[in-house]
Amino acid sequence: ERQVHMKIMVVDDEVPIRRYIVQMIEGCGEEYQVVGSVESAKKALEILKHQAVDLIFADITMPKMTGLELLSQVKNRYPDTDVFILTCHDDFEYARTAVKLQADNYILKDEVNPEFLKNLLKSAAGKREKKLRKTLSKFEKGSYFMQMMEDEDTLLFNSCDMEKYRIFLEDKEFFVISVTYSKENLEKLAAFHTPLLENQEIFPYQENNIVMAANLRNTSAARLQEQAGEVCAGLRGQIEGPLGCSGVYHKINMLKKAVLEAIEIYNCFYYGRKDCLSSENGDRQSWKNHRMEFHNLARQARAVIGEKRCQKFFGTLSEMLAFAAEYKIDVYFLKKTLKDILSEYQLKSTVRFDSRVIAESTHMEQIQEYLEKLKVSCGSKGTPYSETVGLAIRYMEEHFDKNVGLTQVAEQVHLNPDYFSRRFKKETGHKFSDYLLKIRMEEAKKLLLAAELSVTEIAGRTGFNNDGYFSTTFKKFYGENPNEFRKNSKIC
Repeated sequence: ERQVHMKIMVVDDEVPIRRYIVQMIEGCGEEYQVVGSVESAKKALEILKHQAVDLIFADITMPKMTGLELLSQVKNRYPDTDVFILTCHDDFEYARTAVKLQADNYILKDEVNPEFLKNLLKSAAGKREKKLRKTLSKFEKGSYFMQMMEDEDTLLFNSCDMEKYRIFLEDKEFFVISVTYSKENLEKLAAFHTPLLENQEIFPYQENNIVMAANLRNTSAARLQEQAGEVCAGLRGQIEGPLGCSGVYHKINMLKKAVLEAIEIYNCFYYGRKDCLSSENGDRQSWKNHRMEFHNLARQARAVIGEKRCQKFFGTLSEMLAFAAEYKIDVYFLKKTLKDILSEYQLKSTVRFDSRVIAESTHMEQIQEYLEKLKVSCGSKGTPYSETVGLAIRYMEEHFDKNVGLTQVAEQVHLNPDYFSRRFKKETGHKFSDYLLKIRMEEAKKLLLAAELSVTEIAGRTGFNNDGYFSTTFKKFYGENPNEFRKNSKIC
């Protein structure tokens, strides 16, 4: 049976040249199969929709769509396909453009002969085979890593298995870094080099993260954690989004624990939390309980979908986000759950959402802001503020006479205090404390005009424990103290 190593397509508007190249390819051996011989880039793209192609020979000066334009589209849509540009012109600008567009080779037509082509194809096939072996090796390595991470009964990596799957961490001091999964972050990690590290291994983890494990080069025990900190500091300026860094471990069979620690700290930074060293680290039962509670909140959100009450639906999502931030729910689980719920909601409403906003978010605030926009688009009209800020203002108006503060109000609307503070200022144009003071002062003015209450009583009814402080604040606000204001108002 014929064994095909490479499937090849020839694209050239000059029929004699195209036939000549096809004939030479077929003469190079049965392992090379021509699956397309066409005169235009448009026809080449049509074939690529239905046929996998390993290598394309493309003429550079075809009408309508040039070989360089074809090259650009192929590399964008089919990055694993090699493209060799053919030309009659020994032109540096053509060659430079071809290289810039990631051409795999640039060949003058008058150089092509059977011997030249045979060596060319042999070299190309060898490179593809080497690339395939490397990809398979990465796949096996990554599969073993994920299998070990997902196995709840396994706590320790086996050093012999690690060697078998070509994970070359040495059995000495190492640590783990976790960042958001993106092409840019992956490239930055792969290109990151420092004399402080050796044996760097990179793994994708749960679609949301990339983890890098590396040994620390020989140094004094006192400087190990300091070195790890220096590495993290160097990466933070390059990486987009949060960066979680584990402590230093001394045995590679502890890789799983180090990864989970780095992920937990990544989650902390994603949620904007400052207490990243959790006392519950490693408490599996607490983790399961929190995840189950989060799952119950998600179920409540799904139940609301059928009711077609968008305000209640998005309110439940806000509760989910607040709970996730409080208990540092795994970011991957949060994003997946939100995408699933919003996909269901989209089917039963006019709201359309972009799942990439959630998938590519590097901080929870980005999701919160996006959900606010979706909520407005689904019908929260007639108010100058979002429902969340509107609810906060209503709560302040109902409780201003008590010792109410930003953290308490943020909890009422299920938002992180820091995020709530920024959101409140952005929508109202006032700091939270200034807005609360405005509510209190307006109420104090009403009471001074409408009731024969003492200044001390009015201070108490507007949330002030000290009538002297109340009088000073009132004067700053209205230009006269409460007694003067009452007296002057009666005169008028």
